[in-house]
Amino acid sequence: MRTFLKAQGASFLAWVVDTLVMVVCVEGLAIRYTIASVIGNGAGAVTHFTVGRGWVFNSEKAIGHQMLRYGLVWCGYVFLTTFLVFVFADYMKINYLVSKVTSSVIASVAYTYPMQKYFVFK
Repeated sequence: MRTFLKAQGASFLAWVVDTLVMVVCVEGLAIRYTIASVIGNGAGAVTHFTVGRGWVFNSEKAIGHQMLRYGLVWCGYVFLTTFLVFVFADYMKINYLVSKVTSSVIASVAYTYPMQKYFVFK
């Protein structure tokens, strides 16, 4: 349970970075929210991998192999969250930020944590 809570804390930190970058891209740079979501996800991924490796899972294994696995998981996460943001915002007419929060929570609990625990940092 402790690892799960730490993982959710790391996910929250990464989500803050991800969302701030997305908002800057949308509001400040006039980039479409789906593209801004991918850019934000990249910034969040760097944060999440670093915190996940060092604090959540205390991994000392070779970083290259973990980065490759994380990259594969991250691609799935980007697809999942971008798809959900698009569906929530375009089809359900939910504000893009609310869509981002909802998508991130769903993906973090149902996809990211299990994949990191059993695939990336095992």
